[in-house]
Amino acid sequence: MKVSDILRVKGTILYTAGPDDELKSAVDLMADKDIGSLVVMSHGDLVGMLTFREVIARIVANGGTLGSSIVRNAMDDAPLTCTVETDLDEVRRMMLDRHARYMPVWIATHATCRSWMRRCLWGSSACMTSLRRWWTAKTLKIRC
Repeated sequence: MKVSDILRVKGTILYTAGPDDELKSAVDLMADKDIGSLVVMSHGDLVGMLTFREVIARIVANGGTLGSSIVRNAMDDAPLTCTVETDLDEVRRMMLDRHARYMPVWIATHATCRSWMRRCLWGSSACMTSLRRWWTAKTLKIRC
């Protein structure tokens, strides 16, 4: 099974924030959309990932408030990524190794005239909860 199989069920909506956006605005978006992460983009490039874990860490560091923090000060600036073709066993291993719950998913687009592949983010992040459900079902199936 591949990441594309999960995204087919989970959906491909991608919510983003900019690194210089107010952290409060990002948290408001996460609450409004009932999501646990935002992909942080700058000029079309992936520059980080903001999850509820980073938000909580920032609140603790600020003495219990969001304060005037910006996304850049809270985000993970080296998030794990995968492609739609990545096998779920590999995604599971990577996420468990880093204790990550979300992962941006890349898809290659058409080759340009310079013969290099341009990559873009496709849809939502793969979520550890979805992978756990899939892995549990797979494990139970194997045991039967």
